[in-house]
Amino acid sequence: MRSSLGIPDEYTTDPQAEVLILAPVDPSYILDINVNQKNKIKDMETMQNLFKPFSNRFKFQHDGSLFTYRKDYEYWRRDQFSSDDLSIDFEDIFDI
Repeated sequence: MRSSLGIPDEYTTDPQAEVLILAPVDPSYILDINVNQKNKIKDMETMQNLFKPFSNRFKFQHDGSLFTYRKDYEYWRRDQFSSDDLSIDFEDIFDI
């Protein structure tokens, strides 16, 4: 499936997949910290200062492209229901 969708090896196959980690992650494994919208972080200066000791290891940056649709969006979208696809007759469900 990965090759037919043309997604890189570092992507999860399903864009809705979650990665669960059951132990602390050593900072040496962190490449970058990316945020979608800087203005959503209440105190950006404090956040940047927290990561300053690690600045030689990874960057704390804004990269909106990481928070947009992937190239396989259309494939996954067609498997989803939209509100137009769902029609409910409440009279069939409830005694109205």
